[in-house]
Amino acid sequence: MSREEEPDPAQQSSKPLGPFEELDKTEIYWRDRYNWLLTRGYRLRSRYSPKWVPSWKTNPKLYAGLTEDSKRIPHGTLIDAICLTDASYVVLKRIVHAESPEEVPILQYFLQEPQCSDPRNHCIELLEVLHPPDEEGVSIIVLPVLRPYDNPDFDTIGEGLDFIRQMLEGLCFLHEHGVAHRDIRSSNFMLDGTNMYGETFHAWSPQRRFDGTTKIPLKQTRTSCQPKYFIIDFGFSKQYPLGAISPLEAPKYASDPSVPEFDYPSVPCNPFAADVYTFGNMIRIDFIDGDNGSYMQHGRKGFEFLRPLVDVMTQRNPGKRPTMPETLAKLDAIVAGLSKWKIRSRPIRIPGGGVIVPNTSDRIQTVVSHWKRKVKFVVGRQPPVPSMSGTAAASYSNPNTPVASHFEENTVEVDSSKSRGITEETPESG
Repeated sequence: MSREEEPDPAQQSSKPLGPFEELDKTEIYWRDRYNWLLTRGYRLRSRYSPKWVPSWKTNPKLYAGLTEDSKRIPHGTLIDAICLTDASYVVLKRIVHAESPEEVPILQYFLQEPQCSDPRNHCIELLEVLHPPDEEGVSIIVLPVLRPYDNPDFDTIGEGLDFIRQMLEGLCFLHEHGVAHRDIRSSNFMLDGTNMYGETFHAWSPQRRFDGTTKIPLKQTRTSCQPKYFIIDFGFSKQYPLGAISPLEAPKYASDPSVPEFDYPSVPCNPFAADVYTFGNMIRIDFIDGDNGSYMQHGRKGFEFLRPLVDVMTQRNPGKRPTMPETLAKLDAIVAGLSKWKIRSRPIRIPGGGVIVPNTSDRIQTVVSHWKRKVKFVVGRQPPVPSMSGTAAASYSNPNTPVASHFEENTVEVDSSKSRGITEETPESG
């Protein structure tokens, strides 16, 4: 029998496939393009090779479900891969142009100068665009591997504020260039945690190493290494002419069903104002009140001072909401009224669902470790809000600035009727 006629090893057994062995429909899509992607310089995990034989079939010491090649992709349109030219770890995303007509053009736009090098640009970097030969109207884009914005959890209030500020800065930049995101939600904000861990983590199990089996230790907190956050998923986004300050069109239904504009689907609305609402509501859910319908997101203690900002951002009347730049200015004014002691304090996730209350021993260890780091950062003059330094950081320490006064003219009563088990990680250093 010639080499070309050899049967596929994975098909030689007549036994039914086990739950970890059988590929689902979306996985088969990627398996069928494994060899083509190799020609384009990208190698998928062994699970998606046409000649894959499960590792637990050939090694009796391995168990199905506990091996790297047992892991399925969590989203059918996304898959991780190795770039063969530089051995970097990347994510591939399948995009149907008819469904997301502006995602690729928007990513390409922010890859151009001067947008690309602007420090306010928080758009995920587009590494390459591939065109499958057998699919008209489909692209596969190559993106860097990032992790959820709150994984690991924030060590200080300042680290949480840094995330909010960076994302407001990024959203301001989008709006400045006429781009409305139109699908703001927790999972569309990501963290580059490379310097926090010092080694490659698994794309779909970021607590684990690249092999997907062993836990990866946290090396540094955000305060030590000042990471950058990124905005992803521009599938619903739209770029308007730069002169169109307040474009009006029918509301775009997305992840947050509480947007007041959705109550009147035939009434044109401003998508930039909807972005303000959805980001404000995300802050409310993730950092203050939580979501009663969520297994993992029950809010955090320590961010109640952001409620006036959230109330302004989520006003039912879109015309009364601040713009993104105005929102950023309001955030800076609020934080300027906080003491460094408050900013360096530790936020606490409100327990419930998958958020487990640590035992007494773990709580003591966490508190002691936090205080050691706090003393180290104070002595080392690390800014309490990680990405800010020098005079900018110093402005976040005036305890005499009144907070409520920044909102008296715009605050109205808001109709508020209308994300992961969490364990705390203690860094080995910093």
